[in-house]
Amino acid sequence: REAARKSEVVKSDATGDQEGGGEELLNLERIYTAGSGYVHGTNFVSKSGDATAIERADGKTCIGRMQDGSHLGYEVDFGKSSKNMHIYAASPISGGIVELRLDSLEGEEIGRIDVGFTAEWTHFQVFHCQFPKPVSGKHILFKARPVRKMDSDKILGFWFAEVGEKATTIWADFKGEDPNENDVEINVRQSVFYPDQEGINYITVRGFTLEQAAAPWSTPTAEQIALIGTHWSKGWIIENNTIRYSVCTGVTLGKYGDELDHTYEYRGKTIPRALEYGWTRENIGHHLVKDNHIYNCGQAGIEGSMGCSFSTITGNEIHDIRKDHQYGGAETAGMKFHGAVDIVIRDNHVYHCEHWGGIWLDWMAQGAWISGNLLHNNSQDMMFEVNHGPHLVDNNLFLSRRQVTEASGGGAFVHNLWFGKVNIWPDMANRTTPYFKPHSLDVIDHSAVDQDDDRFYNNLFVGPNGTSAYDEPKFAVTAAGNVFLSDAKPSTQDVDAVVAVDFDPGIKLEKKEDGWWLEMQVEPSWRKTVTRPLITSELLGRATVPDAPFERRDGTPYRIDFDYFGNPRAVANPAPGPFAGGDETMVRVKVWPKEKPIQILEGD
Repeated sequence: REAARKSEVVKSDATGDQEGGGEELLNLERIYTAGSGYVHGTNFVSKSGDATAIERADGKTCIGRMQDGSHLGYEVDFGKSSKNMHIYAASPISGGIVELRLDSLEGEEIGRIDVGFTAEWTHFQVFHCQFPKPVSGKHILFKARPVRKMDSDKILGFWFAEVGEKATTIWADFKGEDPNENDVEINVRQSVFYPDQEGINYITVRGFTLEQAAAPWSTPTAEQIALIGTHWSKGWIIENNTIRYSVCTGVTLGKYGDELDHTYEYRGKTIPRALEYGWTRENIGHHLVKDNHIYNCGQAGIEGSMGCSFSTITGNEIHDIRKDHQYGGAETAGMKFHGAVDIVIRDNHVYHCEHWGGIWLDWMAQGAWISGNLLHNNSQDMMFEVNHGPHLVDNNLFLSRRQVTEASGGGAFVHNLWFGKVNIWPDMANRTTPYFKPHSLDVIDHSAVDQDDDRFYNNLFVGPNGTSAYDEPKFAVTAAGNVFLSDAKPSTQDVDAVVAVDFDPGIKLEKKEDGWWLEMQVEPSWRKTVTRPLITSELLGRATVPDAPFERRDGTPYRIDFDYFGNPRAVANPAPGPFAGGDETMVRVKVWPKEKPIQILEGD
């Protein structure tokens, strides 16, 4: 109700009658256009409102105090024909809408950028805008009038309810429809399929349409209730279902619930209490979530805190998550897991997931294996936050043109296609998280992340940075056999890098009647000029903090002699990127559904 009332006030502020004022919405670090490249936020040429340059704790500067109605002007070059741009912004509250206009506040609106929650005022995240038509030449670009998301006239109506002793009153915006003449559906139950007790094991839910539940917010410090959830159990199979229209989360593989839910800190109380509640490999997790269609959920497609350990998430199509921006806060993604120990995320299609993006592994993803997934049109494709590894990320298509965030250590990134940036959070030293004995939930100790412990082998990077992202914070990185295209750059620590800054692969992903097709140009010489190693557990070594090897959850070694489709790779000199490759100069391939699903490679 409070959010809905505030939206009315903000709407009146955004009519142009005032210049600035009200609640601070976001900070701005920099903007990016095709012609000018990166332009720092403080290099504005005009402004109104209270927005101003501020000094951060690390000594760098940014624009702060962007409020409702304030604007900034920049002189930028869009080049000959630009179809998109992005900004780096931060907001620990609800963010806002940034309007982009040419020449003046009254000029043509060329797009809007939806800035979401980023946890801290200085945790800058990239936010992207696709222009409805190409923009060219040099212009004064006004970044104008951040307003609340609920102020947009392009999204669905919002509602709130007031619960009294004898009656519940609902206010709703029906966007011109008369509720007295149409059917109005009010969802009052939290779940469609959810056990009322913990430890109800070995349930199979197959072939249903499960929809329309008023599921509450899924937080890692409380029982996680969803449209369908496993409720602190073991061995469920959730397969071949349509799961849709959950107010918050579609599927939860979540934690226990008790009287202390929401009241204590995750590291100091939630995790130790979970161990008391039987969080062991023998008791919890081992779920299979397979071949489901999950969409139109307000918070997440699949969520799990600790109850997700040792599970397999495969063959799912997940999309349109948080698309109407009902909520701020963390825990929003296509998939969001805490405690994803020995989890396998393989062969999924994740797209149109807003805020935190496609797949987010937050805390304790030791032994996680992410392989053969297709991600695109997300606010970002993947995020690893305060994990110690080992986690292996291979043969994935990261096509969102935005980023993959690595705020962890102990990661191995192998044979992926990156159509976006490598985003490093460099301020992880004071965040300590647990690590375990390999393939168990026996906690050894807690440690800060070792950000000098990542590996990149045989990837294709298509702008804007590549492994050079590790050079600015001066982190060590092991990198070899990678290819850098369209202004992507290798780290100074890269070995045997192929750099072709002027090569544009022309990546195009298109939905056709029989599925999703990818088209891109390639160059056979990438394979011939460098001899690349076959990626194995022996080559990847051990993650430093847990001193644990990169290996499958059954203890057998990795051998990445297969590609995105499960086709065999050349052992002597595998091609870079996610496809086995040959002498072709153009790739045209259906990437979803896969004609040949990836083989099951783990023994569990």
